[in-house]
Amino acid sequence: MYVRESAVKVGETTHRYVQIVESYREGGRVKQRVLCSLGNKEKLDPAGVDRLLHSLARYGTCLPVPRPTTLRSASETFDPGLGVREDRAFGSVFVLDRLWKDLGLRDLVRSFARERRFGHSLERAIFAMVANRLIEPLSKLSTETWLDREAYLPLDRSLTADDFYATLVWLHEVRQELEVAIHQRLKRQRLTGGTVYFYDTTLSHFEGRGPADLAQITGRKGALRGKRHVLVGLVTTSDGWPVMHHVYPGTTNDLRTFEHTLRQLYDRFGLRDIVIICDRGMHSAKIIKLLEERFEFRYIVATKLRRVKEVDEEVLARAGRYRVVEAGLEVKQVWVDDRRYVVCRSDESAARDQHRRAEILADLAEALGQNGLDPESKKAMKLRTSAYDRFLCVREGRLRINQSAVDRDSRYDGKWVLRTNLRELDPGQIALRYKAESRIERDIRTIKSFVELRPTRHHNEESVDGHVFVCVLALMLYRYLQERLGLWPANRESVEGVLKELGSIRAQELRLGLEAEGPTYAWTRSDLTAGHRELLRRLHVAGLPRNLPEPPRLDPRDVVRTEQRRQRRKKQPRPAPSPDSEVVR
Repeated sequence: MYVRESAVKVGETTHRYVQIVESYREGGRVKQRVLCSLGNKEKLDPAGVDRLLHSLARYGTCLPVPRPTTLRSASETFDPGLGVREDRAFGSVFVLDRLWKDLGLRDLVRSFARERRFGHSLERAIFAMVANRLIEPLSKLSTETWLDREAYLPLDRSLTADDFYATLVWLHEVRQELEVAIHQRLKRQRLTGGTVYFYDTTLSHFEGRGPADLAQITGRKGALRGKRHVLVGLVTTSDGWPVMHHVYPGTTNDLRTFEHTLRQLYDRFGLRDIVIICDRGMHSAKIIKLLEERFEFRYIVATKLRRVKEVDEEVLARAGRYRVVEAGLEVKQVWVDDRRYVVCRSDESAARDQHRRAEILADLAEALGQNGLDPESKKAMKLRTSAYDRFLCVREGRLRINQSAVDRDSRYDGKWVLRTNLRELDPGQIALRYKAESRIERDIRTIKSFVELRPTRHHNEESVDGHVFVCVLALMLYRYLQERLGLWPANRESVEGVLKELGSIRAQELRLGLEAEGPTYAWTRSDLTAGHRELLRRLHVAGLPRNLPEPPRLDPRDVVRTEQRRQRRKKQPRPAPSPDSEVVR
């Protein structure tokens, strides 16, 4: 059936009539018959035609869509029979879910959760928290609302904050076995060779008091004054894949965390012929002995220039010619008995050290004045308990700048010393291997700022460990996103821009039919632009569905309970002083 216009000429006037016509075949020939005549075209009522089309649409598969000119000129009361009731982020969640599956994390988590009986899917809850860390990091309470209103993720049932808290505890219980299984999966997929490992630590502060045995006030570098902290140790491969993490009390010494990590890599992961690379905070005679004798690991460890007597008095004092490795990097090798050291020098680092020392000396000159300070004064004691102390001395009963100490300090400008038991690599290769250690520092920055590991808002040790594990899994998905895009090593902004672009692919709940006549609603995705298609091609992701199932809705009682929790956790403002109160001076 179709609509046809027929012309009828009456005298000098031509009248055009609108008819509904049906085609049929008779005797091998195609003929038409008129089923209905709607009348003269000039006298048709557009509103009546619209009502007819909407009525007929109930018996078909399509809906009438108004002309763009009609929409532009329509009044506020005009209802075109088509609207959007809800709009959520879809593309970013869908792509992350596909990568989560392709990386094998979906199957691994489900295999670990198979024997547990929860009222919700543990794997879906973990993925929802991981996706939230990468798209819009929020608290678990706010993640519940984000999943219910702002992100499209098809689920069997809605997930609540209580589901997330229970999942964090479960993650803590299975973390050690799951970390080993994930690392083995990455090796089978040849995403990592797994022979060179980096280790570093970072602090995360708490909002509130946190667990009593874990959250502690510390004076470590980077700690926030007045905040309780937890120390997180992270191991990654040389190609950026997270391997394991552990959570320690905020005041734990780095050497203790390193020793514990070495035992975990040896006993739990069964690693033997590997290379450990870490910065100078992990250097000590005990750690070197553990690496060489207990675990027989190969290593590259940065030493402490000023605190290790052998390095200060023998290694740096040895004469020798530096060899250029690359622009801005020179190295030379020094042996002390059977101990191998590599001295590295960088002009850029030297300029930076000189500038920093000049700033310190300028601050000291201003603080000390021309006559120095009384060593017992409060201001002097404050200077002597800071990093400035190495440039100070007491001379003629006054605290003054120690020029000889300044001259000695210039010996270290732009230099760092590596200790290693790797005999098969030349000094330049060792320096470059250690230089790659900056990748874990970049991973630490990513997990702190982009994934937003901190602040921590949990109040028991299991939930804190589970939260950190979620952030590490998010870092792993972040790394796989880089792998698919060919961006490794990449800066944070490139991945952030990709996720933002994917987030512009929306899931929308369309209203089909007139709002006043009980319309139906259906979920669909927005159209793809050329940029979307190119990005999906680079990610090797295809098959974005057009028609989507309706996502589950939170129970109204869960919404009320979440809002009550949110209100209880808000800090109450201090009461304003009464204007009638008398100020006592």
